[in-house]
Amino acid sequence: MTETKEIRPLGKERLFRGIRDFEVTSSAWLFNPEQAFAVTHRINSERPEDRWIGIEIYPTVSPKILKLAKRLGIPFVAGLTPDQVTPDRIKGWQKEHPNTKVSRVHLEFSFDPWETYLHRPLIGEHFKPPKEAIKQRVFQLAWIFFFGPATSRRGIKLAEALPVGVNAHTNVIEGFAKRGELGEIRRKVAFILAENERPYRSPHLRRKGLTSQQLASDPEVIKREFVQRYSLDGLVLGVDHAIENGMRAVEELEKTKDVVRAIHLASGKKGEGTHAFVRIGDPQIQEFLEEAAKTTFNHQVSAALDYNPFDFKAMPFEEQVRLLKETFAWLEKSQQK
Repeated sequence: MTETKEIRPLGKERLFRGIRDFEVTSSAWLFNPEQAFAVTHRINSERPEDRWIGIEIYPTVSPKILKLAKRLGIPFVAGLTPDQVTPDRIKGWQKEHPNTKVSRVHLEFSFDPWETYLHRPLIGEHFKPPKEAIKQRVFQLAWIFFFGPATSRRGIKLAEALPVGVNAHTNVIEGFAKRGELGEIRRKVAFILAENERPYRSPHLRRKGLTSQQLASDPEVIKREFVQRYSLDGLVLGVDHAIENGMRAVEELEKTKDVVRAIHLASGKKGEGTHAFVRIGDPQIQEFLEEAAKTTFNHQVSAALDYNPFDFKAMPFEEQVRLLKETFAWLEKSQQK
């Protein structure tokens, strides 16, 4: 069992050292979210319940046009059509795969229809370099079909029904804040965590003296302008996005350790693609893990593997289980300080 020391100074709040829990996001199984439950059930069957691997759920939808293509058996479209994630579906998956737990729900990527259908795919993403610009616009078209806007409240309703908390990118948090709806949402879900992403230009992110890119991607800015400003429950630190943006993940951890509640891990190396596998022994991830093991947090902190669905779609089930078991063994060993 992973040993992480709990620190309880006399007369002070409870503190925690190192990463204590481990998770996956259903991003790796975006087109087949039930498999996230099947894989973690297999892994958790060999672990005590207090060390089960949790799941951060993406609230995908299944548009009628894509469902029709799936029923017609059109190979390419049918294979890339996600199931609609609902409370009843999750309960059914957990009945089939009982050694599983849902940690939280990742809200939709864009706030409202304007941002989802027009702004983000047309002008919100970068235009240079051209190859990256085209790739990001393809992703945005996928997000239109697979998620829709956060104002649908599907993600919030899912978290409320399970019941768990949510994590969201800052454009979504800011959109609800401007509408005066954060307090109502906080009463419905267990917690709200802000999360850094790529330096995206959102129409909803505006602060004097700060760019929308900083407000979307800089963990220290997000800590101050969202977690503290809106009294949120903490921060999801996207280590992969920090590395992609040229930041040292250990420095971002030091700046935000008082509000970090969860960590997303994936490779941030150029040339490996978005959300690539964490390679055991990766120097940047290793450096981060060693620092995390020595860090005292104000909350119990988890680390979630946030992987690319195309990589996992091409991988047999048993290979997925093996890869994740070996990676989690490495992550856990790194925290035994």
